[in-house]
Amino acid sequence: AAAAGEASVEEYYASFSTPTLENTSYSEVQKLLLEGRPFVVLDGARGLPMASWDCDFVKKEFPDSRIRQEGGQSDINSIKMSSDWTNLVKPFRAADRFPPGAPKNRPFYWDIAKASEDEKHRKWGKSPREVVKKIVGSSAVPYWLPQQESTSMGSSSEMWFHPPGAGA
Repeated sequence: AAAAGEASVEEYYASFSTPTLENTSYSEVQKLLLEGRPFVVLDGARGLPMASWDCDFVKKEFPDSRIRQEGGQSDINSIKMSSDWTNLVKPFRAADRFPPGAPKNRPFYWDIAKASEDEKHRKWGKSPREVVKKIVGSSAVPYWLPQQESTSMGSSSEMWFHPPGAGA
């Protein structure tokens, strides 16, 4: 229940559906950002150097890097990128009690660009600086955001990989 004088969640957001946008603009996206609403830009990577990157690409391009599967007990990157991790499907604890439509399986997370220098204990694999250099060099500002320095975006990037039924 909402506190006195506050709108309920349902009143504030009107729905729990996630808007999907395509061929959008910053002014359209900004409205959702200011409301705190999640959204999906279907063509969000259009024209970006990383637009074609998929699981197979990162496995081949960064074989000695390490990632982790979210929802576990550790922040250590224990899974080698060149392994068969794309077929490793593990449900979240208590996933059977999640609401209908909620992701039940754990995604993979790779935040090497923003954390490898300060969190060396997480085991990033071989040559993390070279990996970060490639990621930052392949970063660009999406068409639907205001122009800004892409290097800072690349240095704070995270990558999420979702096997079937997974989500973050």
